[in-house]
Amino acid sequence: EAAARRALEEPTRTAREFKRRLGDPAPIIVGGTPFGAETLIAYVLAHVHRLVSDREGGPAERVVLTHPASWGPYKTDLLRHAAQLARLGPVELVPEPVAAAIHYAAQERIEPGALVAVYDFGGGTFDAAVLERTTAGFVLVGQPEGIERLGGIDFDAAVLAHVDRVLEHPLGQLNEDDEDHRRAVARLASDCRAAKETLSADTDTSIA
Repeated sequence: EAAARRALEEPTRTAREFKRRLGDPAPIIVGGTPFGAETLIAYVLAHVHRLVSDREGGPAERVVLTHPASWGPYKTDLLRHAAQLARLGPVELVPEPVAAAIHYAAQERIEPGALVAVYDFGGGTFDAAVLERTTAGFVLVGQPEGIERLGGIDFDAAVLAHVDRVLEHPLGQLNEDDEDHRRAVARLASDCRAAKETLSADTDTSIA
């Protein structure tokens, strides 16, 4: 939330949904400095680990990281590298649909042999998978499917594009080097994101 507030005034120092950029050789420019996605992920992991350690009175005895089920060895190795950069120590990796099924099973009784379908639409990626409950936990059934570049951030972009189209494309006339223009676009993008979230509960909303 603090970063989102700062992003309105300093949009060039902001990076969003970089998890799906993991493995992309093109750097992400933040504040004029190039970063690999794994480095930014490491910053987030270290920050979360620090917050939890402070809250719980000590470091975690066990760290488990989740990842899209469609990720292969290359991306999971990069995730482990990010964990090393964050100095988390040994970590366990669990596919996100498996983690979702475990969470669901903690609230609803699921007998061994039962199947669970997981529809995981996140901020930057989409996964769908079927899992079977076993006596030891959950196992994936068949091949999980996913779309690495489809998530909430794309719906944000669609709402922003709709506003631009209705107003006859003023965004294309802005000067990207103008700090005031960049701030204005960042504020509009924030309003579009808020409108998307409002539509989760309401049938209509307006964007100033």
